[in-house]
Amino acid sequence: MLVVHKGEPAAPRILAMARDMGAIVVTDDRYRDWADDFPEVRRKGHLVRGGYRDGKLWLNLPEA
Repeated sequence: MLVVHKGEPAAPRILAMARDMGAIVVTDDRYRDWADDFPEVRRKGHLVRGGYRDGKLWLNLPEA
């Protein structure tokens, strides 16, 4: 779980944790404002669209 203090942007913390863990990020955000600091957001498959709808998790995973 990640908790960010009020007024602190969550994006850099999320992206830094994903970088440190070698993880993808499930999001509907493209993080364009953070691409200079986190160029991996431009790499196909690093950001995966997804969410929770009607009681089910959905992911738009890139094809291999």
